[in-house]
Amino acid sequence: MEKGLSVLLITRNEAKTISTALNSLGNIADQIVIVDTGSTDDTCDIAASHPLQPEVYEIEWKEDFSAARNTALTFCRYSWCMVLDADEYLDEACRSSVRQLVETTLENDPQSLYAPLIDNLNGNFLRNNPRIFQRRDTLKYYGRVHEYLSDQSNTKIVALHEIVIKHTGYLSGIHNQDQKHERNIRLLRQQIKEEPDLYRWKYFLLRYIDIQSHEAFSLLNDFGRLPLPYPSDIEVYAFNAKTRLIQNHLENEEWKMAYEHAAELYNFYKDYDTSLLYVTSKLHSAYRLFESTLDECENILTDAPSLRKDEYLHERTSPELMLQLQHEMSIIRSGLYDVTEK
Repeated sequence: MEKGLSVLLITRNEAKTISTALNSLGNIADQIVIVDTGSTDDTCDIAASHPLQPEVYEIEWKEDFSAARNTALTFCRYSWCMVLDADEYLDEACRSSVRQLVETTLENDPQSLYAPLIDNLNGNFLRNNPRIFQRRDTLKYYGRVHEYLSDQSNTKIVALHEIVIKHTGYLSGIHNQDQKHERNIRLLRQQIKEEPDLYRWKYFLLRYIDIQSHEAFSLLNDFGRLPLPYPSDIEVYAFNAKTRLIQNHLENEEWKMAYEHAAELYNFYKDYDTSLLYVTSKLHSAYRLFESTLDECENILTDAPSLRKDEYLHERTSPELMLQLQHEMSIIRSGLYDVTEK
């Protein structure tokens, strides 16, 4: 295969953004492949008339992003590939160096997958999504949505954050987010039916559904039952889901359950957020245990005068002990409420 860079884009009704994406590729790509999955707007016409002369292929949408991306791969004529979404563009600050970075990186290590820095323009960044790679027949996309690139041999993902991609898809007015979410939920549920043991799909579904719903509760508890330490292939999903499970328990004032999961997680991940969840759940659990202990002791003291005195017991408590205990309980209870009111 000839050395050079093919840039691949999947489109569907991207008339608002496709020109911006293409404009960012000048003097970078040897070939631009656009696979359209059924646009009903001017996406294909805009792309076909662009000065960079992208190759536009129209295919049937099969409810499967991987199928579309793998089709795009078959149209590549060059050995190096970069994947760009139609609502993304290369940051202007890095455009002059992109081509050299791709060439140098892939010539030095053609087997790894490379992740540029993806700026969602809303304060969030995606750091480990491989978009740059050496073309080879074993390398394919998997999954109907939130697809991943793999050649099934534990290929290493390497950060290449000198290349920055701007993603406009989360900005208002770019896409109908409700329709996009409904589509992704539908595809993820279908994917889970097909691969029920893959936690990747369960994790991504959690990002779209009501986190307090029965469905989310069931998914979170699936993650909660996983033993630690987590295998590397699901670590990022399991760690985030376990954290969300703890937060759910805290929000529902299920202190004991929150503490059990937080303590388990804290044993393996002593980072900032995990530490705060651990302390929060432990303090609440301790407080509830202390409060329930006070309630129990007060009830016992209330009932004590009506209890019989064992006539065979010679070592009696002093008459002042009851008054002392009642006084101490009053002080503790008063101090406890002072603390909680603050």
